[in-house]
Amino acid sequence: MRKIVLSAFAASLMAGTALAADLPVRGPAPAPMPAPVFVAMNWTGFYVGIHAGYGWATDKWVAGPQASLFTDRVAGAAFSYDQKGWLGGAQLGYNWQFNSFVVGLEGSASYSDVKDSALSVFGAADDVFSTKYRTIVSGAVRGGFTFGSALIYGKIGYAGVDIKRSTVDAVPFNVGVNATSNWHTGMLLGAGVEYAFTRNWSAALEYNYYNLNTKSVTYASLDNDRFDPKLQTVTLRLNYRFGGYSSPVVARY
Repeated sequence: MRKIVLSAFAASLMAGTALAADLPVRGPAPAPMPAPVFVAMNWTGFYVGIHAGYGWATDKWVAGPQASLFTDRVAGAAFSYDQKGWLGGAQLGYNWQFNSFVVGLEGSASYSDVKDSALSVFGAADDVFSTKYRTIVSGAVRGGFTFGSALIYGKIGYAGVDIKRSTVDAVPFNVGVNATSNWHTGMLLGAGVEYAFTRNWSAALEYNYYNLNTKSVTYASLDNDRFDPKLQTVTLRLNYRFGGYSSPVVARY
């Protein structure tokens, strides 16, 4: 009986050893995963870019005290009409970012084809008035708030616009042409939203209102006019920024 028990114990011991040999060997524990690294956008730095868009305006003409038969108007007679067209140009600037607040300086210049003509309502209604906004420049302060890759901003500053005007009378007896080019200055008010779609490239949609000063002009014919223009534009802008991301930030959980 004793031999039988010992034989059974030895057999079970050998079977357990063989089963342990067939079990897979556990490797070393995996290394801990590193915490994700997020890179914060930083708007600080210089940028240059181009823009293109659409403009619309109203030009008001008021006949001066020396109004003559050339334009069939008496002193104080007012006439206004609308202009519209495309524009395009370039801009450059510098931004400073303080936490979520961004402030900057920007200058821009545009070539404009905002123009139109209208037939006079005075006298024989034979005079044609024409206005064209040719060059638009501005220098402004920008300020806004950033939400990561997006920036919402407003701007205010100086504006200057070169405007060409003419009056054509083609019906006798007072036939001829009056023409003048005037530089109007004033205030620029604008707003926009900009999105950085790569480290250095961003696109923006911007609206601007140009509140320009009035100007009086006396022609060679001794007629004189006072002009009161107002201009608005909407542009798409593409900027290249010399800057980009700030230092990496390691997320902690």
